[in-house]
Amino acid sequence: MAKNKTRKSNAAAQGLPKAMPVVPVMVLWHPEAVVDFDEQVSDKQTRKRVHTSVDVLVRSGGKAPFPVQSAIGGSDGLRELRCGGGRVTWRPIFSQIDGTELFVIWAFGPEAQVNQSGFDEAVRRARQRRDAVTGG
Repeated sequence: MAKNKTRKSNAAAQGLPKAMPVVPVMVLWHPEAVVDFDEQVSDKQTRKRVHTSVDVLVRSGGKAPFPVQSAIGGSDGLRELRCGGGRVTWRPIFSQIDGTELFVIWAFGPEAQVNQSGFDEAVRRARQRRDAVTGG
């Protein structure tokens, strides 16, 4: 008698519900966030994990669960994308543009537990860039 082998679907492996209604979203990188990323991360595996996390955000319709993303306390709607489920020590800082399906990565910096001042500076840059674009 053959055993019934159960394999997790790709969505389940990434912590996404099996039947999630997905609204198409777009994720853009602010040009200065691209510079942040290029200057700070040269490791190919880390770069790949960052891009994979952005893809998960898109595929989830912007509703990727923790540990893929989390709110940044006291940051007026900014969130951090936790690449590799939080195992990668770099964080894209992003937000959704109100009333749209558009998400923008405003800045890129180190994870807070690794470099708190670097993370705080990335959040400051993200807020400044977002406010300059949105008039906030």
